[in-house]
Amino acid sequence: MKSEASTQEWKVVAVEEIKADTPNALAAGPFWSSIGPRFFESCGVPIIRGTNLSEDISVQLNHKNIAFMSVEKSRDFERSKARKGDLIFTSRGSVGQVGLIDKNCPYPEYVISNNMMKLSPDPTKVDSNYLYYLFSSPVMSDEIKNQTIGTSVPGFNLGQLRSLKICLPPLPEQRAIARILGSLDDKIEANRRMNETLEAMARTLFKSWFVDFDPVRARTEGRAPAGMDAETAALFPDGFEEQEGQMVPRGWRLGRLEEIAENPRRVVDPSKISSA
Repeated sequence: MKSEASTQEWKVVAVEEIKADTPNALAAGPFWSSIGPRFFESCGVPIIRGTNLSEDISVQLNHKNIAFMSVEKSRDFERSKARKGDLIFTSRGSVGQVGLIDKNCPYPEYVISNNMMKLSPDPTKVDSNYLYYLFSSPVMSDEIKNQTIGTSVPGFNLGQLRSLKICLPPLPEQRAIARILGSLDDKIEANRRMNETLEAMARTLFKSWFVDFDPVRARTEGRAPAGMDAETAALFPDGFEEQEGQMVPRGWRLGRLEEIAENPRRVVDPSKISSA
C-alpha cells in the first residue's frame, strides 16, 4: 500500500497543464475537404484516421490499410502533425478511442485526419505510455463518452480534452506503472501470436487429413504419410471407394451431422405450423 506521504504526491491536473511547451501541442485535424481521399497516395506521410485507432488497449496504433499523402502536401498540415510520444484521440463518431505513436511506430511523423485530435505531452511532467494506459482505461473512456456532445454522431472537442481532469502520480511512478503494463501487453501479444500460429497449424493439419486425405493418398501410393508415426498412419485407410459420386477413404461413409448429434436440430415444415 502507498504511504500517506506518497499518496499526497499524486495530483489531479487538467490536460492543458501537461501539454508540451511547443506550438500546436494540443491540436485538431484539418477539414476533411483539404485532406480527403483525392490526396491519398501509395506512400509518403501516413494519415491517422478513425480506422487506425481502437478501444483494444493492446493496439496502440493500427497500421493496416493506412493511407498516405505526399511529403509536399503534408507541409500544409504542420499544426496537425503527430510524432513519437504523441497521443491521438477520436473527436467524432467512435469517441473514446485513443492511440499512441510509440518508439515502435515505423514512421517519424503522421498527419491526423479530421475528427482526430493530438496531444504532445511535456516529457518533464508526464510519461506518454502512462497517459496512453490511463486514457485507455474503462474509467477514462467512460468519462470521455459521458461528456460527448450530440446524439446521432457523438462528439468530443478540443476544448473538452483541454479541460479534462486526470490523476497524475510522480514521473518515476508513471514510468514504473507504464513499464509493468507494457510488459503485460507484450506477453499478451506474444500469446496472441502463438495462438494464431497454433490455430493456423491446426487448420492446415485438419485440411490435410480430413479434406485432402493426404495420409490416405500416401498409403495408397505405398508411402509413409509425412509427419506421422506408424501407429497414427495405421488409423487411415490405404485406399478410396466411391460413395454417392464422391471418392472417400475406404470404410468411411458420407453422412449428416444429425446422425451423430446428441440433440439433432429438428427441421419443421413451415406449412404445418398453425398460428395461435
